[in-house]
Amino acid sequence: MSRKAKDTKQKNVHKKDASTNDSENIFTLIGKAIRSEQFPRVIAVFVVIFTVFCFISFVSFFFTWFSDYSIVQDLSPQDLLHGEKDIQNWGGSFGAFISYVFIRDTFGVGAFGFILLFAFLALKIFKAKINYFSRWIIATFVFMFWISCIFGYVVVGFQVEKLEDFAGAVGIGLNSWLCSFIGTIGCGLVHLAFTITIPMLLFGVKYLWVTDKIKAIKNTASSISINNNEEE
Repeated sequence: MSRKAKDTKQKNVHKKDASTNDSENIFTLIGKAIRSEQFPRVIAVFVVIFTVFCFISFVSFFFTWFSDYSIVQDLSPQDLLHGEKDIQNWGGSFGAFISYVFIRDTFGVGAFGFILLFAFLALKIFKAKINYFSRWIIATFVFMFWISCIFGYVVVGFQVEKLEDFAGAVGIGLNSWLCSFIGTIGCGLVHLAFTITIPMLLFGVKYLWVTDKIKAIKNTASSISINNNEEE
């Protein structure tokens, strides 16, 4: 083998070793970054930014849905990545898309609860102390479900189609089934029962004013009965 060929071979070997070392260094740096104490905070920052973005997009949805609705329905993944210029949502095509999915396809206006959940997640990653964290998470989900059902009852029970976006698919679907199963009045009574009991279960509300009112009525009735007996 000629000397020139040997030199070329050695250079190729050195280049291969150098590229391998560079790849190992890159993966090592990525691994160190992921294991570092700052990485969770970086994730939390992006969660906060996404939360703010979702809030802006959700608010905009209720002002721009009438012009974006038909466009978002036909929006392909390619159009989503390229950006649809005719979208009016303040968050662009992506903001219009996630608003459509989170609001119309789930809990309607109750989807704003996702904003609260994202905020809780960011605070948790930042290791902020949140009292009764699990209870707040459950309460948020229950509120999302409850408000979606209330608006859904108005839409289905009273045919107020203008509030469909406030109800979302969950509220409309559940109320459609309940109204066909137990009727509009029965569905309303179920919602009333949950409206009364949810604060009792989640926050320990005792409705003492109701008890006091009942006692006052009983005392009034007793005093009237005693007065009638004395007059006789």
